[in-house]
Amino acid sequence: MTLKKIEKAKKEFWIANTLGWLSVYLVNIFFQTNVFTENPDAYIYSVIICGMSFIMSFFLRWVLLYFNVIERKFVHTIILSALLMIVVSLLVIFAYTPIIDYFFDEDSFKWKYIVHDWVNLAPSFFNWTLIYLSYILFIHQRKLTAEKYEMSLELKETELANLRNQLSPHFLFNAINNIRSLILVEPERARSGLLEMSDLLRYVLNYQKRKTVPLSEEMEVVQSYIELNTIHLGDNVQFEVSVDESLNSFQIPPMSIQLLLENAIKHGEIKDKAKVVIEVKNQTDFISIQVINPGKLLTKSDEGIGLKNLKHRFKDIFKEKVKFKIFEANNTVIANITIAHD
Repeated sequence: MTLKKIEKAKKEFWIANTLGWLSVYLVNIFFQTNVFTENPDAYIYSVIICGMSFIMSFFLRWVLLYFNVIERKFVHTIILSALLMIVVSLLVIFAYTPIIDYFFDEDSFKWKYIVHDWVNLAPSFFNWTLIYLSYILFIHQRKLTAEKYEMSLELKETELANLRNQLSPHFLFNAINNIRSLILVEPERARSGLLEMSDLLRYVLNYQKRKTVPLSEEMEVVQSYIELNTIHLGDNVQFEVSVDESLNSFQIPPMSIQLLLENAIKHGEIKDKAKVVIEVKNQTDFISIQVINPGKLLTKSDEGIGLKNLKHRFKDIFKEKVKFKIFEANNTVIANITIAHD
């Protein structure tokens, strides 16, 4: 078993520990000398006790950290800390008793003296353990909070990176080549394609600062995406869009329907005038968003990073009111999102 590497005590610990045992020393001689007028041997006696306690407190600290006492169950932490406090205080007593006997030529190694000394010393170690456990608990909680915020930041950065890559480079490359090929033969259509691409890219850059957008705004970018795909796919695909106008102001995550559409084009059987349907309906109890494409659900495509991210964004906004599923029916794949009314 290899020993766990314990970080050396910091300057703050040295200062606090020194001041703490110095306070114990002053209190001890205050009572034992009857305000410095009787029992002068108490000075040396207290120096030995507090000095050895100071040294043993470093050992107690090491044990508490080595066994990760603060990360255990509360009951286990209390029991283990109490046992350690008892053992260490007894070790101090058994260690300084021979020294006391040497300096004062006494026979103090008797159980009644050991118990008496332990009763006097144990409260000091109890307070020391309680204070130190409170300190490392505070540091532990602060570390957990920092890690939580760091993980949250990493998650947001990951999500942002995923969202930046929402438009696949392959799609952009095809769109640019298609527009370039139209410049000489159909300049007006090439100009229109450039405008659609410009709107699409502007939307991608701007929506990263927004958690939701109106449905009407999302459908504008969907339409731009459709136009660019029409240039590339030609007559191989027909797009059918049906949106309930009463939902134009309804807020949804940006680039959500576009992602479903991109997924349908990428994984669907786009050939022979295939039809891709985008529907947004306001039903009695819920709002339904559907993208339907021809093909078969051969794999668990809903486990892709993009769709997982989309689920997370919908869940973050609508909590338990939203349901997301992808399934196959009649040689078509249906991506369906339902959001219950309040």
